[in-house]
Amino acid sequence: MAMFAAMAAGAPIGSYLYARTAFLGIAVVTVLLPIMSLLVIARLHPLEPRVASPRKISSVLGTVLLPGLGFAMSGITFGSITGFVTLYFATRGWPHGAVAFTIFALALIAARVVAGQLPDRFGGARVAIVCLAVQSAGLATLGFATSELAAMIGAGVAGAGFSLVFPSLSLEVVKRAPPENRGLAMGTYNAFLDLTLGIGSPALGWLASHAGLGSVFVASAIAAILAIPIAIALLNNRGPSC
Repeated sequence: MAMFAAMAAGAPIGSYLYARTAFLGIAVVTVLLPIMSLLVIARLHPLEPRVASPRKISSVLGTVLLPGLGFAMSGITFGSITGFVTLYFATRGWPHGAVAFTIFALALIAARVVAGQLPDRFGGARVAIVCLAVQSAGLATLGFATSELAAMIGAGVAGAGFSLVFPSLSLEVVKRAPPENRGLAMGTYNAFLDLTLGIGSPALGWLASHAGLGSVFVASAIAAILAIPIAIALLNNRGPSC
């Protein structure tokens, strides 16, 4: 939530800086903010780690594979929104692309605040199924939008749907991983997002150049839909896999 709050604020602030200082102002602020973060975390006291025998990723891969694949398919949305939504608005002649990004992030934060307890109450896989359907509907609305308002509504719906996919599927990881492997399992699970951004974002760029920017969000919607059978498989397989 902190990361998306920073993105929600950073998009309009970045647009403001660019309009007045071009990339120089953005570069200066981008350098200064991490330095400020260092001053904050320098005051934290480190916690002593529990000594445990080293583990390999192969020991948790079976646990993480299905939730990770589902998260990867859903996570293509992250690449499409961060990489293409402002450009999409600009090519349509809509002036508030940065605001659409902010709406996506704020909807995500609001959904986590209001509904963040749902995976614990109803199960991660069940909540993920609903959220993936909502996410895909928002992305399709964004991709086929004929007005700026419709596109912003689509971005908000997509953000609300995307919000609980990560915690829902991560709950499935934690349930299936032995306690001593949960840190490694979560690290491996997060790596699936890095993988999908590294492969998916260039693929989305290729798609945009051949089929238009709207196709990026339609493809992201299809990817989210394809993640639903994975969540259903997790729902039907409740037992630990390792």
